[in-house]
Amino acid sequence: SSASASLRAILFLQQDRCNEIVPLLDRKEIMRRLLVTLIKPMVTAEWWTKEMDVLERVMAEVPCYVMRFDRTGEIVRHLEELAQ
Repeated sequence: SSASASLRAILFLQQDRCNEIVPLLDRKEIMRRLLVTLIKPMVTAEWWTKEMDVLERVMAEVPCYVMRFDRTGEIVRHLEELAQ
């Protein structure tokens, strides 16, 4: 689709015994978590520079959270609250 939508949040998933969505404020931790999501085919210095610029912009504009959840489905309530 050619339609676009703004990115309202990034959730880093963590299976746990509780259900909560916790703001992630540590910029180093956010960068670490974002870096491991990159697919790195043919990495060049230019590619890294471009990717780092994108990640810096994402960190500045998009709130990040750790979503801890169990298998009960109770996390849905927290997701609904976040979406409001």
